[in-house]
Amino acid sequence: MQLTTYTNALYEWVRPLITSQKMTQSHYRCCISITDETLSILYVNHANTEIEMLYTNLVHYDKFDDLKLILSGLSAQHGLKEVPTYLLLPPDDYQVLLIDSLIAQKNEITDALSWRIRSLINYPITDACFDYFELPGKKTTARQALIAAVVCKRALLTKWTQLFETSGFTIQNINVPEMAMRNLTATFESDEKSSAFIYFYENLAIFNITREKNIYFTRHIQLAYQDTSFEIDYEAFSLEILRYFDYYQSHWRHPAPSRFYVAGNQSTVDKHLQKLSQFLPSNLQKFSPAAFQLNESNQELLNKNNLLPFGCVLEKANSHAAARN
Repeated sequence: MQLTTYTNALYEWVRPLITSQKMTQSHYRCCISITDETLSILYVNHANTEIEMLYTNLVHYDKFDDLKLILSGLSAQHGLKEVPTYLLLPPDDYQVLLIDSLIAQKNEITDALSWRIRSLINYPITDACFDYFELPGKKTTARQALIAAVVCKRALLTKWTQLFETSGFTIQNINVPEMAMRNLTATFESDEKSSAFIYFYENLAIFNITREKNIYFTRHIQLAYQDTSFEIDYEAFSLEILRYFDYYQSHWRHPAPSRFYVAGNQSTVDKHLQKLSQFLPSNLQKFSPAAFQLNESNQELLNKNNLLPFGCVLEKANSHAAARN
């Protein structure tokens, strides 16, 4: 599944909501990710293979109503009104459901998928926006593909897109961390070797296995804590990762990933690496943005708060605008 197809499909969820903004072709791109307490923004010029970081910041806020003032100020201060903006959804705002391939004609697959999804979510299917992409077919089942369905509440997407539109931003793409992580590892995948990537949030981790710039496996893992302390149960977490390695090897018949990365909040990622190294393969390492030809200060900024937004803006400069004319 090509990334452009998937992210264009995500955009179609909210295209009817964005009627007043004309999609532009530009080498300048902005990515914004918002959690319950912070707003992360990255503004770059991606004219050629080199990426120039023009502005990056992590802004703390108290309540949702503060965001319009913050965003309006950022748009005006840095001239971002006409810059194509990517919205990176936090993991709590959507679900990724892995579903066995459906027996349906191509023009019927959305209806068939709707019936399958309605039993897997805890709100009415009429309140959901969803799209899907196929994972590479398994070698053990005549290469029948799995389907990854990405599901989000319609009201939530409406809230975000209206906020950005009224704050002076041009939403051009809606993305999820799994695809940003895929963009980051794709830089190294000019061979046939596989990559594994763990990205830690506060209470969960996202785990990807990619090969030849395609996602083969992805999972949200809730972090379990030991009973006697507030420490993450790293041994149990590692056993789950190793089970996913076994699943990948047995179903796709590829060797275990040769590249194995961990990333997350800079204040905790070194601890995650140290603890996981006791249980996981020795090729586990902290993801480094050094491969992206950035100076040391920009690499440090990415490590602090903008690694996944940076993954979003690694896409081809004009891929989305051209598809929406």
